[in-house]
Amino acid sequence: MSQRKSAYTTKREIAVADLPALASEGSLQDHIAELSKKLHLHYYHTWNSLHSPSGFPDVVIMHFGLRYTWLIVAELKREGKQPTTAQEEWLTLFWAMAERIKGDLGVRMHVAVWQPRHWPVIESLLIEAWEDR
Repeated sequence: MSQRKSAYTTKREIAVADLPALASEGSLQDHIAELSKKLHLHYYHTWNSLHSPSGFPDVVIMHFGLRYTWLIVAELKREGKQPTTAQEEWLTLFWAMAERIKGDLGVRMHVAVWQPRHWPVIESLLIEAWEDR
């Protein structure tokens, strides 16, 4: 599979605006989508979950790097909110998968519940995946 090279060369060039701690879930999702697009990471977010299985995580990001295959799965929540039971069930399945492949040196899998206050960690993780090119 061929990789498109990003035009960016430094972390400063790819920075996305800071995210206020009390931002909405939608703002967080927009920031993640914008940064993923800038970094040419494969990003998925269900636009309308009306006919989708209940609880599936909000964001799935993939990247085929030179050293690793990256899979990032995240449920997005505004501050003070917790995942629903259905969301916890899906996250538990993904966490179990991450544990099972933890020893595989060719895969980096991250499963998380992200809130706006996590933006610096999210940004660092996506940039780390991007740097594996």
